[in-house]
Amino acid sequence: QKKKFRVRHCSAERDEAGFGHHELDHGMFDMAPAGSGNGPQHAEYNAGVAAYERGDADEAARHFMKALSLAPSMWPARNNLGICLVQRGDLESGTEQLRLAQQAAPNDAVVLRNLGVAQWMRRDGDGAMKTLEKASEHHPESHVLYLRARLSEQRGDMERAVELMKEAADAD
Repeated sequence: QKKKFRVRHCSAERDEAGFGHHELDHGMFDMAPAGSGNGPQHAEYNAGVAAYERGDADEAARHFMKALSLAPSMWPARNNLGICLVQRGDLESGTEQLRLAQQAAPNDAVVLRNLGVAQWMRRDGDGAMKTLEKASEHHPESHVLYLRARLSEQRGDMERAVELMKEAADAD
């Protein structure tokens, strides 16, 4: 029997860095608020969020794909689809969906953060650092600074890691 992904309680089986899957949980966009549209694409989107919250990344991905087939420019659904694909173990396709979401919303700090995490998980340290730096430019939240510090530490740049960790502490 296939083991379901457990939201916010990931075992990090495919994530040697030990943070990636958990970080992506927090990058999932929530339900579309009432009044933001009530078309079938929004119903599919909300069904995808609900499925993900139940821990069924497969069902969630199907709903986000359906939402995108109805509204191809719905980049929050593309972001969430990318997260589902990564959580299911398809890091390549998930990263590509996050890249497409970033193209549609180039300055959205959450999408940039998610893309940076996925790049890091793919062992693309240079790409991850560049993307996370861009996320910090658009929204200098402490969590992105923390991720940049972790990546700097992993890459052996302890001086930069300490500097970023101090910035994160000051920003929080």
